[in-house]
Amino acid sequence: MATCFSRPDLCAVVLLALLGCSDDEPEPPDAPSCPLESVDDPWRPVQIAADYRGVMVRFANGRAACWGNSGVCPIEKIPSQPVLANGIACSTLVGVVDIGGASVRQDGAVLVWGADPTLKQQEWETQTPPWEPVVVPGVPPLTSLSHPGDAVWGLDADGRVWSWGKITPWGIHHEVPTLSPELGAFQSFFASGYFCGLRADGTVWCFGGNKGGQLGDGTLVSRSEPKPVAVPASNAYWGDPTASCVATAEGELWCWGLPERLPRGEDVDPLEAATPRPTPMPPVRSGVLGYNSGCAITLEDDLYCWGANSAISTAVAHRVPTYIPDAGKVEQAAIGEGFICVIRTDGTVWCGGIVTYVRPPGESYRWDIVDLSHI
Repeated sequence: MATCFSRPDLCAVVLLALLGCSDDEPEPPDAPSCPLESVDDPWRPVQIAADYRGVMVRFANGRAACWGNSGVCPIEKIPSQPVLANGIACSTLVGVVDIGGASVRQDGAVLVWGADPTLKQQEWETQTPPWEPVVVPGVPPLTSLSHPGDAVWGLDADGRVWSWGKITPWGIHHEVPTLSPELGAFQSFFASGYFCGLRADGTVWCFGGNKGGQLGDGTLVSRSEPKPVAVPASNAYWGDPTASCVATAEGELWCWGLPERLPRGEDVDPLEAATPRPTPMPPVRSGVLGYNSGCAITLEDDLYCWGANSAISTAVAHRVPTYIPDAGKVEQAAIGEGFICVIRTDGTVWCGGIVTYVRPPGESYRWDIVDLSHI
């Protein structure tokens, strides 16, 4: 069975997403009945993801809504308002990129739509893009996915790493999902031109490309051997193609990578940026990086962000964490090009900046609630 293919008029990759469940929408192949439908408050948003100009929200019942000027939605017509995502059912995790997505069902099955990572770049252009999610054969039950580039990476129930597509850190191309047992086990990770992951003991290990200091070893030298990063024991890790951050067990924010992506002030030397350092701010629990900016969520559920993003302000880029009171009390955050979206602790979804639905011209710095009542 085919996995997924790209739109001819868009270029890049597939991303992650996980499914929801219902009888009134077409279900993906072999989708099981979904116990998530019986949860309390089934339409409460529980996860949010964004990329480029697209957003996807997963609900407690495993369904998902999406919108925005990109290919994150598994439908042919790009929606400017939130719509129910076709074929996403019984989802336990979602994630997106601008030309597709991948989804893990509650039974561990992986579904994808958009660009097929098993194909070479030149082959994508010749394929008909099936925007209905389809099952990827030969993949064990996975608990998480990462797909910001030409490959899909995932963790199985034991935390072991699987991948397929163009595996940049090793310079190889896996046509089918392949296990890498030598990497050990992780509880969270990011993979693109490099790989970094958080182990159960709180250590962070990285390998791969390092032109921007992504490996956190104080150099710009790439390597194929995983090694630990010199950061304190951590509770959370997050990354993007250019940088990484952790929330330590003590609540400190440590980041490393490209100088312009870090919350360290102006004019940071590249080698200094490649060395992890703590950032002064209130204690943090999680965060997100993307599109020239980053955010951290504090233990008090406040959102602090840095970088160039219209959701922070219309002024010049902030190089230190800046409190965003308009975001409210935040459970999760997601970053796109020029906007930030959050799930608040009251279960509502808000977006600020140049968001991908109705916004009066000239009002880029403004936060609005996203109407999901029609979903």
